[in-house]
Formats: sequence, C-alpha cells, structure tokens
Amino acid sequence: FGKVEGENRGPSPMDPPVARVDDLFWLRDDERKDPAVIAHLKAENAHTEAHMAHVAPLAKQVYDEIISSIQETDDDIALPWGRYEYF
Repeated sequence: FGKVEGENRGPSPMDPPVARVDDLFWLRDDERKDPAVIAHLKAENAHTEAHMAHVAPLAKQVYDEIISSIQETDDDIALPWGRYEYF
C-alpha cells in the first residue's frame, strides 16, 4: 500500500506507505500452479459444498423459478452509441 517509486498509484497515494499484515497473502498464486494453494482451495470448496448441501434443492428451485421468467431467444436490441449500433 502507498507510494512506490516508479509506479503510478493515482493522484494521492499514501505517503508514507502503510504496512499491513495479510495472513492470507500466501494464497496469492497468479499462475494458478502452487499445489499448496490449489489443495487449500479444493478443501475449502469441499467444506462449503458439504455445509450447503441441505439448501441445494432450494437453490435449484429458486434458479428454475428465475429461468422460467426469462424468454430465451437469439433476438437482441440494438444499443445506439454515436454513429453506430451495438448488439
């Protein structure tokens, strides 16, 4: 956080920078290849699915209700923008 030489951080970056403790920084994996991060996220997803299993039928019911009110067609309305129309 804050002002860093050589980086444009907007019109009013914090100066001096504020140090923050981020206990979850180790989860940052921009290449999505770190096995420890992937294993942790898979475990979290399994935990969430197990604890949310009892609401799955309700979620499906709500989803089906929303979808039933949407007319699915390939038609689209043109959006005029200047001299052009976008679909």
